[in-house]
Amino acid sequence: MFEKRCKKGCYFPYDFNKNDELPKEWHNTFDMAVIDPPFIMREVWEKYVDACKLLLTKDDEGNLTGKLLCTTVVENAPFMKELLDVRPIAYRPSIPQLVYQYNMYTNIEDPEQDKPNEEFAGVEMMPNGAEPTAMAVDEK
Repeated sequence: MFEKRCKKGCYFPYDFNKNDELPKEWHNTFDMAVIDPPFIMREVWEKYVDACKLLLTKDDEGNLTGKLLCTTVVENAPFMKELLDVRPIAYRPSIPQLVYQYNMYTNIEDPEQDKPNEEFAGVEMMPNGAEPTAMAVDEK
């Protein structure tokens, strides 16, 4: 697919099972990663974390300094915090045809991301893994 849309050298076909094939010249050079894995299980996320550890910039002590924007379900909030130290934000992607909805997680601080989008106004996102519940909406 990308071969038809992108010029040669403008993409890299990534296989999360083959992090050792990521180009060495890319190691410790990325300022940001956007991660939307094809599966939501912890085992898959651990492989993406390994890729982040290779690619993202680090401080002098080896801690990741790169920014992260990730998508997964609310039930994964505890291990997302553990693995990447990211938190869920109020803004959520809206994909009506999916049975369950995704949340976005980040290590970026910006007050705009804590404003829910219209299609989720009045729905509380529970980062502790509980099911979302309707919130009371103050109608004026």
